[in-house]
Amino acid sequence: MNNRIKSVYIAQDADKKPLDLKPGVNEWEIRLSAKNELTFPTSVVVEFKEPPYLPVKPRVIQENQKKQIILDAKDAIVHGEMLRFEPQPHKNTVGYWVKEKDWCEWKFKPNAPGIFDVYILQGCGKGQGGSKVELSVNKSRLNFTVEDTGHFQNFKERPIGKLTISKDGAQSLQLKPKQKAKNAIMDVRQIRLIRQ
Repeated sequence: MNNRIKSVYIAQDADKKPLDLKPGVNEWEIRLSAKNELTFPTSVVVEFKEPPYLPVKPRVIQENQKKQIILDAKDAIVHGEMLRFEPQPHKNTVGYWVKEKDWCEWKFKPNAPGIFDVYILQGCGKGQGGSKVELSVNKSRLNFTVEDTGHFQNFKERPIGKLTISKDGAQSLQLKPKQKAKNAIMDVRQIRLIRQ
């Protein structure tokens, strides 16, 4: 499920004390602590920030009226063993990027071909920066080095260059590591393409 989480709690809990959610590659695990007093039957409530979306087929993100294409982590298509969307409110990111061969992509449709400034909203743990990554659309490529932001959920938006989109219609933006520097590549919350 590619849905941003607002909260997770036991239905009978008037205080709505948050439960721990651990997103896996194929399923989500909700953990109850020993302190949770349960009466059975018990229900767990998962509140989303937007209507739930099951990605049977990928979303194609359209260029908006401000001439921007906003590619959120929740719309990423992940490939590989460990990389996944992390829906927790403090994360809302493509994360667990520990395998150099894992990669992700977004489907989008610009209004027309053109040149776009590219910005990435990325986080990277202390001492984990330095990985080399390639962002590509068709034959147009940008290479950049991941910045250490002090924590994987300390997101920093940064410009990474200009991208030429030369075709009409739906496109695929791909983000692939070229060289992993330390234990993990980075977390990515969003990529923005701004038409020049």
